[in-house]
Amino acid sequence: MREPQVKNPEFKPRSIDVEWESISPKIMYKILVLPIKIKQAIKLIDSTIEIANPPDYEEIFEERQYQYALKRNI
Repeated sequence: MREPQVKNPEFKPRSIDVEWESISPKIMYKILVLPIKIKQAIKLIDSTIEIANPPDYEEIFEERQYQYALKRNI
């Protein structure tokens, strides 16, 4: 059975020492919402498990590739 070789992305913007006031509100919103988009992508990927076909479970990997490409675009 194939399985992912790379862990799911993790991003914690609030743990970064940044002068948030120096960032435009629009950019700050996009940065702070990114962890939510990552969680949504992971949920969609996990839901693909129910429809994936053995032995390679290609649907999971296709959804994973699609979601990570989509969610990284800020």
